Amino acid sequence: MDLKKRIKKNEEFKEIIDLHRLIRAKSCNIYFKKHTEETRFGISVSKKIGNAVIRNRIKRRIKGILKDLVVKSNIEFILIAKKEINDMNYQELKYDLENSISKI
Repeated sequence: MDLKKRIKKNEEFKEIIDLHRLIRAKSCNIYFKKHTEETRFGISVSKKIGNAVIRNRIKRRIKGILKDLVVKSNIEFILIAKKEINDMNYQELKYDLENSISKI
């Protein structure tokens, strides 16, 4: 997946979240929108999960997993991390995300 194609604007996040198409994974909630122009993603990690160092580590892990993941084309999705993500190692997180995204 091309990591340069990201969703960054708050309006775009709200548009996808307001559709209420949701997959609940152990590590995060994944909101998605099908049939778009290109495959893009956005990541949100709340301050409730940890300080900036922890939040950035979680984002780097998710980006690393998505980089190697093959996603169906023309899907935009938002990953919103849950507190449980702190207790997961890289392999558990990778397995969780791959299974969840494959359901889309």
